[in-house]
Amino acid sequence: MIAHGSVGDLDEKRAEEGKQVYAKSSAGGIHPRSRAQIESFFEGLRLVEPGVVTVDEWRPREGEPVRTRTSGGVVYGGVGVVG
Repeated sequence: MIAHGSVGDLDEKRAEEGKQVYAKSSAGGIHPRSRAQIESFFEGLRLVEPGVVTVDEWRPREGEPVRTRTSGGVVYGGVGVVG
């Protein structure tokens, strides 16, 4: 299982501003990746449905609305299994 931050559709300036905020925090910094880069972590594995999607979209509880972000940074998640 992977959950990883992505700059999503943020422009380069805003993405860099976010990195600078995290660099000064107790988190020690972040390294956001594109969706394609995150998907590459699953090479050689079988992705469990629904695949690599925003974590809000990954198996939401029945009857709960999915809060899909359409702009800004996002967190993508997925589960891969051997075979």
